[in-house]
Amino acid sequence: MGEYLKSLKPGVDLDVVNAGVMGYTSIENVLRLLFHVIHLSPDLIIYYYTHNDVHPRRLEGLSRDYNEYSCSWFEPPSGGGVSGWINRRQKLATSYVANVVRRSGNRPGKSSNIAHNPPDAFRANLSALVVLARAAGASVLFVNPNYRQESPDDPPANAVWEHRRVVDDIGKRMDVPVADLNGLLPYSVNGNTSLNENYRDAVHFTEIGADAAARIVADVIHKNNILYSSKKKPILY
Repeated sequence: MGEYLKSLKPGVDLDVVNAGVMGYTSIENVLRLLFHVIHLSPDLIIYYYTHNDVHPRRLEGLSRDYNEYSCSWFEPPSGGGVSGWINRRQKLATSYVANVVRRSGNRPGKSSNIAHNPPDAFRANLSALVVLARAAGASVLFVNPNYRQESPDDPPANAVWEHRRVVDDIGKRMDVPVADLNGLLPYSVNGNTSLNENYRDAVHFTEIGADAAARIVADVIHKNNILYSSKKKPILY
């Protein structure tokens, strides 16, 4: 991202900090902004979301802070005893912490629950993120994902598109620019397997895809003159 911006605007000195955390939902990103990002005094915060806020919507009931989706570090996700302890250690050793702190066992793939859990929390969290970022002197750029298409027969995919409409609406109401990747990167998926070089599965970029997306977002930043202040500060991504 930084190299593309520098090539578009020679002479501009900037830093790019990857502040994203795999698996985080919008409420966790608001907290990360408050406790880990604001003190860096960023000029611009880029918020790229995918499907993480869809998962809690599969639960039968959902609170504003997604508390039903999270469990204590000391709450074994697969039962207690020695087997639970071994299971948790295996997950820590081979995967990421979300497998330990999520109540995935209470989310039995019930996509039908998505319709009963509108994206109100997602809307509120992203709106709060904009307010907090601006209070800290930073601009915000939202990035809509490219993957999946809107389909009433595919609730998880449709939920992503609901979130897309939420982001577009916040962008209009709060005057926040939105970079939309949809249609700008080839996307072809069979089940959960990508059929092109841009994605390693139905959701996640390959290195080639990430590079292409970074170039697109950098171009949006440049054309809309979103960054470029005289003071050197990091961009948070």
